[in-house]
Amino acid sequence: MLPFTSKKFEFPVTADARQKLAGTLSQDKWSRLKYKLEGDKVTIEHMPPKMFRNSWNPVFQGKFIQENGKQVLVGFFRVNWLVLIFILLMLGFIFSQLLSVYFSPEVMPGHIEGWRSDQMMLYVQMLGMFALVNIIGWIAGTIYRKRILQAIQDSTQA
Repeated sequence: MLPFTSKKFEFPVTADARQKLAGTLSQDKWSRLKYKLEGDKVTIEHMPPKMFRNSWNPVFQGKFIQENGKQVLVGFFRVNWLVLIFILLMLGFIFSQLLSVYFSPEVMPGHIEGWRSDQMMLYVQMLGMFALVNIIGWIAGTIYRKRILQAIQDSTQA
């Protein structure tokens, strides 16, 4: 279940897919799922307790379409847009610093001998730490992705 990978859910021909999904998500069993239905568009996210907030909490974003006479919910999981912007900015910063140090001369006035390799190691470590934090956040969100998928699958049952 990689982010931005498309998923499809078919609803029974006789059912109104929007009403079935809204009915399922409004049950007490799914009280931690926050959802928004606007026209054909759907957004669902799991809201963990305040003490356990996860910025990498997955958000399901989808749209109802007609396919072969059936109502189908097509969507994908993503992270919060602010988290995505943060990730891109941090990666841009780290890579720009790595390139800057890589193309700097080994000997510079006012710098200690071997400074370049030390700086390169620092930015590689920063990159590794940043990747680890993102991987842990993504793994922590798999539980919530599964709950969202289960709620949608429950709503597709006749």
